[in-house]
Amino acid sequence: MPAVRAVPVLLGQAVDLQAVVRVRTAHEHIARYVQLFQSLPEVLQVLRVTGEDCFVVYCAFAVPHDLERVADTLAKFGSVTTALVLSNPVAKPLSVMRD
Repeated sequence: MPAVRAVPVLLGQAVDLQAVVRVRTAHEHIARYVQLFQSLPEVLQVLRVTGEDCFVVYCAFAVPHDLERVADTLAKFGSVTTALVLSNPVAKPLSVMRD
């Protein structure tokens, strides 16, 4: 029996690329970015972080052109750095510790 390969789907297209996008902006644009992230179907998760970057964004794409389009869109109010995901060798569920 052949192995079954699960293929994630985004808007009816197979997801072949995943990327981590770092966004750096001025504080006055934070709310704008949150709205922008919500409007982009390629954006899967957004973390607001401390340090030089303001957001770390996890995205999925069907084709490289989609990454280019999203990066250009996100660059409207700040700087954007992208990194393609090669693999996910460790994925742990988040557990909450309580006293």
